[in-house]
Amino acid sequence: MENEGSLILPKDLEPSTDRILWRYMDVPRLIDILLNGCIRLIRIKLFNDEFEGFVLKKALSEITGTTEFGLNFTFDMYKMFTYASCWCESKHELASMWERFSCHNGVAIKTNAKLLLDNFESGFKYLEDHDMGMAACAKYIAYIDDYNDADIGSINPIDLFCYKMSDFRHENEVRIIATQMPESVKIFLRANSGDRLRDHLEPLYNQPPNLPLFSNLFKIDNLITEIIISPSSDYGMVDTVKSLVDSVSLLRQSEGLDPLNIPVNESRRSTWH
Repeated sequence: MENEGSLILPKDLEPSTDRILWRYMDVPRLIDILLNGCIRLIRIKLFNDEFEGFVLKKALSEITGTTEFGLNFTFDMYKMFTYASCWCESKHELASMWERFSCHNGVAIKTNAKLLLDNFESGFKYLEDHDMGMAACAKYIAYIDDYNDADIGSINPIDLFCYKMSDFRHENEVRIIATQMPESVKIFLRANSGDRLRDHLEPLYNQPPNLPLFSNLFKIDNLITEIIISPSSDYGMVDTVKSLVDSVSLLRQSEGLDPLNIPVNESRRSTWH
């Protein structure tokens, strides 16, 4: 990794089939992925981490002449228009990730870095072709011990959402991250401030809280290599999810799409062995 002052810069994800990635979720999220052929990037503002993006706030606070209102408002806007999909790199499933990110009958989808990048590049290409003002990257999270000691320097704002406290190092997180700030908002931000700015941007808070990045609808199973069932799931959950995949596959065929070919297996930690 390179250094900018004392701060380690986030490392780009490389397209390797040896880097196994996991995403832990509940079954409704899995249904959304299978039916709609997309992975949804969630608005950073909704993340349940009080330190999310704190490095960016520190960088903004170091800009000469920034008022407290301007600092908080600009920080809030970045969090409003920045979205992420978080994955865990690991050769095997992790008990800590099941406990934190999956419910009782949850699942995990597996892929690898090359498939993830291939699919998301096509998704970003679609959004760029439709003039959606996208900027995106795939990065490893960089972990730091204390945000206040970090020497921010001059770093791309999108990278500043790729830092977490070292308490989360065990997650070995990979983050697909994108910003989508409409040009009209950028122009208005440069020209206005105070209550007028707040009133103008208030409707934006009612926008959908996620950014759907559509994978290749004909080859969603080229993104997901396997579905693993939570070790705490009820007996028979494997068969239930297999039936779900089969049903979605039949629905896709009726619409002229390729059938799904995604294996569904129980966790190696399952008590039902």
